[in-house]
Amino acid sequence: MDTGSHLTWVIGDSFKREFMYPPRRSSTQSNITCWSDACKKLGYCNSTGRNCIYQTRYGDGQHKLESYLTYDRFVFQNASVDKVIMGIFCNGKGSLLGEENFYGILGLSPPFHPYARLTLGEKADIRGKTTPLRIDGAHYRISLESISLGRKKLDIDPKLFAQKGIEGGASLLLDEDDLFIDSVLNYFCMTVMPSSTHGPTLKKLTIIGLTAQQDYIMGYDLENQQLAMKLSDI
Repeated sequence: MDTGSHLTWVIGDSFKREFMYPPRRSSTQSNITCWSDACKKLGYCNSTGRNCIYQTRYGDGQHKLESYLTYDRFVFQNASVDKVIMGIFCNGKGSLLGEENFYGILGLSPPFHPYARLTLGEKADIRGKTTPLRIDGAHYRISLESISLGRKKLDIDPKLFAQKGIEGGASLLLDEDDLFIDSVLNYFCMTVMPSSTHGPTLKKLTIIGLTAQQDYIMGYDLENQQLAMKLSDI
């Protein structure tokens, strides 16, 4: 699953995998034509003019993928949805493609699916403190105003965290379990790194990573554009 991209795509039967999507065997599948509105909004025509191609590059910059767009029916336990736009992988590069147990990506990003809901467990409805959430393309942005160590506020120029159009907020408290990892015997590493470590494209970004969120239940309300945060009691 990926909350940073909106297209769901799978690996087709042209690749020899144990589980593959065979479009020719689906009675509900139909290709998206080059002249359709869906293709104009999402993709472009290939050189033959027969297929509508969708191209994406994932956040780390190492995965560049091309899929041809198609419609098909998605069937769930108690319901089905007709004519869901999906991609069938046709070309690309990246380490994920070499993994035998990797078959595709379920895209959950706005603006095409702002109603999408992923529920894990009984406590998916978050009733915690909220902070405004700004949706910027494939990114979710919040306003970081300051950083404190214990009760001491660090002397950091607020301009470094400045974001236009975001006001208000809540506190995200991190204890030592979230700030340090046991990397090797008798050594601990702080889970904060310079953004430049991840390349020039992320040099000006401040990212709240997975380790910092691991003891929190995070609720992304795309309709009201709010991020709810609540300490997990698990």
